[in-house]
Amino acid sequence: MVWALVGTTPVSDVDQIPNLMPSVIPLVFLATGGGNLVYLEIGEGSLNEVKHLEIEYDVSCLDINPIGDNPMRSELAVVGLWKEHSIRIFSLPNLDLVTSRNLGEDVPPRSVLLCRFEGISYLLCGLGDGHLFNYVLDMSTGDLLDRKKISLGTKPITLRTFCSKSTTHVFAASDRPTVIYSSNKKLLYSNVNLKEVNHMCPFNSVSFPDSLAIAKEDLLTIGTIDDIQKLHIRAVHLGEHARRICHQEQSHTFAICTVKYSNANLDETESHFVRLLDDQTFEVISSYPLDPFENGCSILSCSFSDDNNVYYCLGTAYVMPEENEPNKGRILVFTVEDGKLQLVTEKETKGAVYNLNAFNGKLLAGINQKIQLYKWMLRDDGSRELQSECGHHGHILALYVQSRGDFIVVGDLMKSISLLIYKHEEGAIEERARDYNANWMTAVEILDDDIYLGAENNFNLFTVRKNSDAATDEERGRLEVVGEYHLGEFVNRFRHGSLVMRLPDSDSAQISTVIFGTVNGVIGVIASLPQEQYLFLEKLQQSLVKVIKGVGGLLHEQWRSFSNERKTADAKNFLDGDLIESFLDLNRIRQEEVATLTGVPVEELSHPFPYAFCIENMDTTLTEGGVMRLMSGCSDASSTFQILNICPVRSLLNSDTQHRVDLSNARVSSFNGTSLDTISTTKWFVNPVIPESLSLQEWIASDAFNVPAPSITNRVLWPPSALSSPAIIAQVLQMGNTNKNEWATITAKITDIALDNFYYLACPLVKNGTQCRKKVQELENRSWFCGKCNIPIQKCDYRYALCVTLKDGTGELQFVTAFDETAENIMGIKAEDLQFLSIDDGATTEITD
Repeated sequence: MVWALVGTTPVSDVDQIPNLMPSVIPLVFLATGGGNLVYLEIGEGSLNEVKHLEIEYDVSCLDINPIGDNPMRSELAVVGLWKEHSIRIFSLPNLDLVTSRNLGEDVPPRSVLLCRFEGISYLLCGLGDGHLFNYVLDMSTGDLLDRKKISLGTKPITLRTFCSKSTTHVFAASDRPTVIYSSNKKLLYSNVNLKEVNHMCPFNSVSFPDSLAIAKEDLLTIGTIDDIQKLHIRAVHLGEHARRICHQEQSHTFAICTVKYSNANLDETESHFVRLLDDQTFEVISSYPLDPFENGCSILSCSFSDDNNVYYCLGTAYVMPEENEPNKGRILVFTVEDGKLQLVTEKETKGAVYNLNAFNGKLLAGINQKIQLYKWMLRDDGSRELQSECGHHGHILALYVQSRGDFIVVGDLMKSISLLIYKHEEGAIEERARDYNANWMTAVEILDDDIYLGAENNFNLFTVRKNSDAATDEERGRLEVVGEYHLGEFVNRFRHGSLVMRLPDSDSAQISTVIFGTVNGVIGVIASLPQEQYLFLEKLQQSLVKVIKGVGGLLHEQWRSFSNERKTADAKNFLDGDLIESFLDLNRIRQEEVATLTGVPVEELSHPFPYAFCIENMDTTLTEGGVMRLMSGCSDASSTFQILNICPVRSLLNSDTQHRVDLSNARVSSFNGTSLDTISTTKWFVNPVIPESLSLQEWIASDAFNVPAPSITNRVLWPPSALSSPAIIAQVLQMGNTNKNEWATITAKITDIALDNFYYLACPLVKNGTQCRKKVQELENRSWFCGKCNIPIQKCDYRYALCVTLKDGTGELQFVTAFDETAENIMGIKAEDLQFLSIDDGATTEITD
């Protein structure tokens, strides 16, 4: 039995074969039962066996797609094995083993493909569970490098190449079909707007040029691929006004709250419904009519504790003509059975249910001026019901609510943003902090544990920060405004997400993005940038403002200033992405003008990663034990840099050749002078490429991080200057305001230790040899979630964040925070041990005394 078969250079007529050049002889590679591999070549009217090889395992998939210098003849064959769950690469025509790689997975490979993008050879391997591995293939040695893994679905993947606009792409057929392509020598993935696809092959005819033939279970489709990563917009005509929408992945449906207007006897009436749509065909498959005067206000898909089912939860309000605000509403819980909406239970409320949130296996609702938490209870008869657990009053109208862990962020009609916390032990919700500005909110979202995003009715955006480390209760109870920006649009919804696929191993995957929608139909994205990238782009924005003039002379600073009835303030901690992107639309002369103002070569600004830094123009030759001087660093320091003890190298060149060192993804900081730091994604490019420069790169990759060296500074600052010892607290607080490296020793007494919140739970995972240590948030079932690693965690580390009060000889007091190692030296006990002892007040007192 033939298990798998592939070939190259298909011909439609056997008579064409004698006319083919020797380099384009059609090839056939097949596998039969018992682990037999057979390599065939088609000759003049015959099929010739060139090589037969028997291996110890049955073959699950194979490929001989040509990727070498000769695009018409294969040099390598790749084979996937059933039992061993591995892939092997053989050379052609002798089938000599070149490389064998165990996938380390419990699922066998189901499709392998050799391909070449932008001059780089790859091996792609699709598994039976929808995961895809991609390797960089070294054609000279056959080694598989830089393994990456991504999930494209849940069913087996079939890989095929095709051409679109003279560029090679790969089609991954699965339950979530995907097109794989390359941009700037990085593999990218674009979803295809089709349901489950079994197979695909290129199809080219007069009627259908450059098309694809796509086979589904019961349908054959011929079509073309649109521009990669293009945003597809498809209108679905409901015949009604859609007010709320929610997607449920488990049932593959959308639930939509709609309102239908009808005119009978010249009187306009409203009818409200919940419509259930198939998420592929968008066909209405079920409907649930609401009561007269009952409006759908919020809808949510969620699950509850101790219940494996997934439900749609709908919040409603009875809008009566004689009432200023609704005094009655309902929470309806539906399940989807056989494509139909089935009402499970309902709960009456004393007001409009403006919002609903899944909250640690429970349901959190904003009802008029109150936040209400419901738990999912099992009745004696086996049915389910919502039962009120606790609530929080004190709002005008709690219109917008978001939650993260035990924290609840509320956007009030008139009282801006407030932060609440749910206390498990007490079964209560308490206010932790609030923004005391009088903003009329239109939407809120949580960016991270400490930063919250809001939109208000004067078309402004702003961010507030929780002051967990503040010294007084008053400061900790105030949300500090840290960002302000005039958007010019009325935002009515924020949602975490992205409009394109996010790859786990890409730089963009580490950047959190929030999508917003406005009443004018605008969709936009807000991205949380790393500090280094933000500073760079801020400088670029300042340069663009000087070059690009606003329409009608309108100043960019004025337009983006936060403005309402009470104040006007300059925008801060927000960047105008549309303005920055407009750099790419400028002509070359204006681009160079912007680059000159920014202090970065125009080529670097055109690069898709604008935070790459470049150092160029060595002014001396490197000698053994000498100093390498670099000019024109892009770190805002215009004078000569000195790098001490970078490595022991021999003399480079005595010629007049200009030397250049490029760094991609480096970090510029100003600690101990101006320093240029490498990070995990830093890449070095040295010109000219000579043995000495290659040796330098090899040393940087292997040993550089283990060698102590001073910073890059704009003047010699070693040894550092010291304050008089011992110093006092007032002197220490003034340190860091000069260009000197300063250190000091003070003698002070610890007068108080705050033990009400002396530790935090940290992520214990280790990546690239460094522990994450990011603060985690608690989930249900005693598990936690790390936002940095983006995975759930079963066990956390206890780390100190110990607030102590110091008192020096002058009597001055200062609050300081001691972190893990320092705090452990102070307390003489690990944070985890102290946490357990804190249950016993006597034991804690004994330690602190």
